[in-house]
Amino acid sequence: MKSSEFREGLAARISPEEKEMLRMSDPELYISDFNRSVCMRVIEPEQPAAAGRESTVDPEVDLESAEELEENLRTFLDEYMSDHPEAHKWIILSCLELTFVEKQPMHPQKSAKWVTRDGHYYCPSMNKDSIICRYCTCEEEPDNSRGGTMCCVRK
Repeated sequence: MKSSEFREGLAARISPEEKEMLRMSDPELYISDFNRSVCMRVIEPEQPAAAGRESTVDPEVDLESAEELEENLRTFLDEYMSDHPEAHKWIILSCLELTFVEKQPMHPQKSAKWVTRDGHYYCPSMNKDSIICRYCTCEEEPDNSRGGTMCCVRK
């Protein structure tokens, strides 16, 4: 499946009422500003390149990996964020969009402290053995002696 089709599938999971709540920054919607901005890109993506200009790349999405990430996120959130199940949907949609469509880190830079060097993302908390980090576009810092302890649990 192409990433544009995958994004359309994510957008279809958001009801018309929820879309309006996102647009209006409705405080009734339990969602962080970061995840709201990601979900806004899902429901209101940028327009494709105009005719005559270079077309945008629309890579394939590994649906098996996307399903695995979603299941792992559900498990993680059920355990570590069980007090706010109303936020799970927005976190999952944002992570799927960032990972498989935008190819961006799943966490906001201010919380994960990732950096960009030479076109790569590096995260000081990265741990590719964790059930979540292994899907992230970030790479481990070459001198990562902490072993990635920020938020993701190990297998």
